[in-house]
Amino acid sequence: MKTNVVYCGDCKDILIEKIPEESIDLIYLDPPFFSGVNYEKIWKNGAEDKAYQEYWKEGINGFIRFMEGRLSLCKDVLKPTGSIYLHCDWHASAHLRLLMDRIFGEKNFRNEIVWHYTKMNMSNKNWIQNHDTIFFYTKTNIWTFNVQFSEEESALKQRLRNLIDDDNLIRWKSVKTIKQQLLDSYVKTVKRKLGRELNDNDIILDFTIKDKKKIDNVWYIPFLKGNSKEYLNYPTQKPKKLLERIIKASTNKDDIVLDPMMGGGTVLAEAEELKRKWIGIDVSPIACEKTLTRLGMRQDEMIIIPNCFSHLEKMSPEVFQHWVVRRLGGQPSPTISVDGGIDGYTSFDMIPIQVKKSRDIGSPPIRQFATDIQTRGKKKGIFVALSFNDGAKKIIHELYNKLGVDIELKTAEDMIK
Repeated sequence: MKTNVVYCGDCKDILIEKIPEESIDLIYLDPPFFSGVNYEKIWKNGAEDKAYQEYWKEGINGFIRFMEGRLSLCKDVLKPTGSIYLHCDWHASAHLRLLMDRIFGEKNFRNEIVWHYTKMNMSNKNWIQNHDTIFFYTKTNIWTFNVQFSEEESALKQRLRNLIDDDNLIRWKSVKTIKQQLLDSYVKTVKRKLGRELNDNDIILDFTIKDKKKIDNVWYIPFLKGNSKEYLNYPTQKPKKLLERIIKASTNKDDIVLDPMMGGGTVLAEAEELKRKWIGIDVSPIACEKTLTRLGMRQDEMIIIPNCFSHLEKMSPEVFQHWVVRRLGGQPSPTISVDGGIDGYTSFDMIPIQVKKSRDIGSPPIRQFATDIQTRGKKKGIFVALSFNDGAKKIIHELYNKLGVDIELKTAEDMIK
């Protein structure tokens, strides 16, 4: 199985085709909330897949049907010792909790995490909605969990602060003249352990160990704002600290983390930083391109599995070009050109490939392609576009009869099929 890879397509298809059963240690899933938000308007360039909208039209039942198929596949790829965290909010949390119980089993429900944050809200007629819910489930009754500790000081440390040395220890010399029931208890414990009277440097309390406070299931982590250093101008981006906590708790080094709806790629970035392997999936080409940029990867490193024509239309010309060449089993040209020239060659017989992410392609670009083919001493070529007009179909016969150049026309829909 390939890891540290970004797949562009519906996670339903990719979970079936690319990820073996019981191979994933941790899944974090942050699906589109059933909030009525039109992400296509937010992104301003059609990032939301039309297929999702068909489910949304059916209301909450359609949304749950959409989630059920994908969550069932998530269970299939999760290891017996694996964990899954499902991020949602009040719009559908009750429905999703019941769905998770049905798929993973009530006995495998581990916790309901409340992510509390503060953001602007002008409501004067209701409690302010300032939290999301994250459901934590496992696949079996044996799972990975590393206890996480808070950075906050305990009440005990705050109370005894004036007695603590620079190395975070309280020694006998600092407390031997103090009569206090709390300290007396610790002193007696140390004496009993050592079996003798105490010396000045004997340690009464070690706050490098004692002060650690286990994190509970209510997490206050600030909501990302536009002026935050980590904000990438992605509408559903979550804070790094939130994902860091989940990944540290439920994986170990070299474990595999899967985000089937990765958005801006925060899970993948954190997994990489924490030395975990990762797999990211998103149906939005824009989300995938942004994630690749964030991870310092090339656009042609993305594996694209489109499920509809509209998905191809949303790709940038560069990504569309690379996908087409790879789909034809070829190698993209080293010099990227989305406006002309040869964009790649088939691997076996080195047939030139020309790609244009345009509709209604006519005869002029095909004539030019024929010239480029001849310049390279070739007699065959493949030209791919969103669509062709009648002039294009006529010119290929003329070029074959007059020049002996054989050009095959393929549409984007042909490429999907």
